[in-house]
Amino acid sequence: MDSEDEPITYSSEGLNETLTKLSISPNPEANLAIREYCRKQVHGQEDPWLQKPEIPTPEEILPASSDEECVELMPNRIEGPWSSKETYLRAHYELLREDAVAPLRDAVAYVRNDPRMVDSQAVSIYEKVYMTGITFAQTGIAFRIRFSTNRSGKKIVWEYSKRLITGSVVALSPASDSFRSKCVIAIVAARPLEGVKQEPPEIDIFFAQPDDANFDPHQEWIMVEARTGYYEAMRHTMTALQRLNRERFPLADHICGLDPDVDAPDYVKESPNVDIQSVIGRADEEAKINLLEGWPDSPTGDLDKSQWAALEQILTKKLAIIQGPPGTGKTHVSVIALKILLSNMQPNDPPIIVSSQTNHALDQLLRHISVFEKDYIRLGGRSNDPEIKKRTLFSIRQNGSAVTVQGGMYGPSLRKYKTLVTTIVELLEAFSQVDDGTPLSSELFSKHGLLSAEQCDSLAKGAKGWIRPGAEEDTDPLIAWLGDQVVKFQVKYTTENFGFDEDEVDLEYEQLKELEAEQGIEEDDYENLKGQFIFLREALCGLVPSSLPETATLDCLRHSDMWKVPLKARGAVYDALRSQLKTVLLEQFRKLAAAYTRNCEDLRIGKWERDHLILRKAKLIGMTATGLSKYRALISSVKPKIILIEEAAEVIEAPIAVACLDSVQHMILVGDHQQLKGHCAVQDLEGEPFHLDVSMFERLVKNGVGYVALSLQRRMVPEIRRLLEPIYGELQDHRSVLRRPKVPGMGDLRSFFFSHSWPESSDSLASKYNALEAEMIVGFFVYLVLNGVLVDNITVLTFYNGQRKKILKLMRNHPYLQGQYVKVVTVDSYQGEENDIVILSLVRSSIAKGIGFLYVNPQPIGMGSFGLVCSAFDQITQQPVALKKIMKPFDSSSLAKRTYREIRLLKYLRHENLICLRDIFISPSEDIYIATELLGTDLGRLLSIKPLDSKFAQYFIYQILRGLKYIHSANVIHRDLKPTNILINENCDLKICDFGLARQQEPQMTGYVATRYYRAPEIMLTWQRYGVQVDVWSAGCILAEMLRGKPLFPGKDHVHQFHLITNILGNPPDAVMEKITSKNTVNFVRSLPSREPRDLSTVVPKDTDFDAIDLLKKMLVIDPDTRISAQDALRHPYLAPYHDPTDEPVASGPFDWSFDRADLPKETWKIMIYSEVLDYLNVGNPADPAAFDPSTPFDPSALEREFSEFLSDSGQI
Repeated sequence: MDSEDEPITYSSEGLNETLTKLSISPNPEANLAIREYCRKQVHGQEDPWLQKPEIPTPEEILPASSDEECVELMPNRIEGPWSSKETYLRAHYELLREDAVAPLRDAVAYVRNDPRMVDSQAVSIYEKVYMTGITFAQTGIAFRIRFSTNRSGKKIVWEYSKRLITGSVVALSPASDSFRSKCVIAIVAARPLEGVKQEPPEIDIFFAQPDDANFDPHQEWIMVEARTGYYEAMRHTMTALQRLNRERFPLADHICGLDPDVDAPDYVKESPNVDIQSVIGRADEEAKINLLEGWPDSPTGDLDKSQWAALEQILTKKLAIIQGPPGTGKTHVSVIALKILLSNMQPNDPPIIVSSQTNHALDQLLRHISVFEKDYIRLGGRSNDPEIKKRTLFSIRQNGSAVTVQGGMYGPSLRKYKTLVTTIVELLEAFSQVDDGTPLSSELFSKHGLLSAEQCDSLAKGAKGWIRPGAEEDTDPLIAWLGDQVVKFQVKYTTENFGFDEDEVDLEYEQLKELEAEQGIEEDDYENLKGQFIFLREALCGLVPSSLPETATLDCLRHSDMWKVPLKARGAVYDALRSQLKTVLLEQFRKLAAAYTRNCEDLRIGKWERDHLILRKAKLIGMTATGLSKYRALISSVKPKIILIEEAAEVIEAPIAVACLDSVQHMILVGDHQQLKGHCAVQDLEGEPFHLDVSMFERLVKNGVGYVALSLQRRMVPEIRRLLEPIYGELQDHRSVLRRPKVPGMGDLRSFFFSHSWPESSDSLASKYNALEAEMIVGFFVYLVLNGVLVDNITVLTFYNGQRKKILKLMRNHPYLQGQYVKVVTVDSYQGEENDIVILSLVRSSIAKGIGFLYVNPQPIGMGSFGLVCSAFDQITQQPVALKKIMKPFDSSSLAKRTYREIRLLKYLRHENLICLRDIFISPSEDIYIATELLGTDLGRLLSIKPLDSKFAQYFIYQILRGLKYIHSANVIHRDLKPTNILINENCDLKICDFGLARQQEPQMTGYVATRYYRAPEIMLTWQRYGVQVDVWSAGCILAEMLRGKPLFPGKDHVHQFHLITNILGNPPDAVMEKITSKNTVNFVRSLPSREPRDLSTVVPKDTDFDAIDLLKKMLVIDPDTRISAQDALRHPYLAPYHDPTDEPVASGPFDWSFDRADLPKETWKIMIYSEVLDYLNVGNPADPAAFDPSTPFDPSALEREFSEFLSDSGQI
């Protein structure tokens, strides 16, 4: 018997030990969920939005035709439920993508239209862009580029500039093309400060697609960057939204469907008993609670009643929303809840995820948690807290022992990475040599089949007589053949002297670092990419005669004896060989680059498989809102059940939605929607009609999903708290704030306002400061210290870094403060902090004077096209007014221009059926306030409550058309006519409002117009020129809605909208088809099934007046050229009871639109706005139009009384 067949005996103890060793692998197995997540394939049959790539395509940034520039967007639905989770995700994806892509698309369009333009507020242009090297990083092939900033016209202070920060998206085009037809997209891979501060500056970029990469060191590019937006903050969220559409969407019933019945998380239902000993501080029966059977009535510990209710909400609701005004202890409640959840965790429970909008706030939260839980990990970004830094994933990985993941992708991918680097370096060897002043070798051309063996032999034989004595034998014969027909390739960068004219500060230092931290790069890779670096250089290029045609050059290349090529043509032949060589190498390089890119993804997966082993052992993981999207694959691998998001009201909806991982059972949102909102790069997407800036937090609260509001504040003394009453109402004071000691030297004063007229200034970085105010504040600071206040107990806050530096310099030089640390910080870096005494330096005191408090008791009533609207009381006229606040109108040239347009329109348009200007003024902080008439309600609210009687519909459409006749006579199109923009009072007076989207008739029109239900078909058919007829169509839709009690064309998207229109009105006639310029649109319309027009009497109530139906038919005509005008509609028999041609005025003349074509800097628009405001104030307010009283036999009094009763019954007035 062979030995291997003999029985083997072990003792019992030895057997157990052996089996134990065999059963435990020394290396843990890879978590396959991560690679499955990252490699999820996109199916061709999916909706187009699901197939869009992570980085914008050249076609998105440089559309081939004008009709492709029109963007159809579905607004964020902020009132009422979404029809489905798919619709919800698609809408937010497309809005977010437009917010991410539009700034660069617009910037490229500017340069395309004017290739010689200089930098503006919207675009930065970099010329003489050349590739100078490649870094083979594990995140991708990074190209080092060198460029000129001369078009900026200013010295750039890179330390404070947002230009080209890591993660920014840029567009490049060959300099010879300048975006006429060619465009490639890239992402900034690294912006080392020492690189951009040198002359010329250098950065590293990743080409978005391997097929776009180009290593040619002689190729000159022009590069364009948008000055607004930050792509890195949005790209991962967009990818996560696509992924979420293919997953189960936990909490969708509440988030999308607005189901108010929120029950307990599943894990609570399975195990409802919790121990709250960590809160009450004692171990007894009261510390044990069954969450499903009830919550103790009285609070324990240091929690007040509202905090106790909030804690119950957090622990018992799977979607918990906690709103907390300043000082009410939002973070304290979050920490208490986390303490309970952590103390009740079981050994196999997954980590809890916590998130904040900013790194600063996240560090604060983790610092509180670290007091009672050491086993936490901070993921991504940078931390300024020394203790938190020790718990970053990077630090834990660096300080821990190396882990090999069995079956993991890191090892194989790392080996493949090294092989690919070696292969690519060898491929580009000829272009990475030291510059020795010699041309590319004949051997290289021969190796790639560009010179035949016969041609090489001829070169070698002919060169023997030309090689100088003493020259090396291996000197390439091409050198002799070329002779003096080559020149050294050089790019000259001139250093312009811009004097003291420095680029404005894009961001204060703290904001810039916060933005950079969103990139989430590991500490050692933060500014400098790691990996082998090779230079890209090519010493010489051919001397090409201008008279030599390309065909002649190619003919020369066919010579078998290269010495027969004329001397003057050899430079051109050499350039042709170089070009052909680069074409051959570029094809190979791009194939290798594609493989390299795929391998980088595998490397990332391999690293995450390794990181998963660290994260799964943690009890809590913290990251920013951006990190929730960026690390979603990694987070999902630990299958978290609980996620808590602080500052949830500060972020737009999508980053919160994607936190709903498949495993999540419990989401906690903590924030304050009354204090902060989300921010959009494209201001057209904020407010009406798209509402992208509305957070999930705000939307859920305003739609009746349950939440708890904290109500007892512990931070402010009553005198300061009362300043917040207009926002928070009766916020209660904790008894601790009533016993605060008096401020030494201030008597009984708790708050003190000091007003002055000292002029402001700007420093060299365009940051504001006020020297005299700074001196006063330092003197006041010293006064408090001399009266016994500790320096540590005083903080000076300011909005401007220029003022911060001014105050710090004065304090450091003051004899009483030398050697002491003083807290002088900008507002952005102070969020969530507090101190005993805060001195706020507002700085601003411009030459243009603002006015005092003429308007009191402001109450928010909604958002206009681009500003907050409040009702207020005019103390002079003793009348209520609507007060619209246009915030930061001078932040950009586009917003300043838009503000100027609205002011000009409001000054010019004076009509009884239009909202008219009553007052306008600019505050010291340079917000603009516009006062107009205040009416009781709007048509949209009325229609949402109950149908209107036919007589109201008749009278209202008359007034709408009367207003439109006037508007159109002024050569103005409203473009956003809808029920919510039609205001009504109890006397049946109707006024059209909100001219934020108004335009003239002639220029090409943008796609951002009108709410979809009221949108004219010519807009959907992508006509670039349309006229006043679009308003008549909208008015027709409104008339139909008043008659029906519901919208006539309630489309879910533009395609569905057009289907609804053709279902009723039939297919567009040939006259319309001939006017459509887009082939895609024509094909779409022709693909629709053949439909005949329906009788409109079938879509309105049976008792509808025949004349009303006839007018409706004339207003809702697909061909705008045959659609009735507002003036002709007023003559229609349906409106005969009210029609009076003598009382239907027109404008005195067309509105002057000449300014609208100007592309001016924001400073110029600012001067023009101030001029318009001063002109209005000097001329005075024209008399308000008389109350509407048409001189016809009709007596409106009876209708007014009846309508007043209608409004009272509806609760509208």
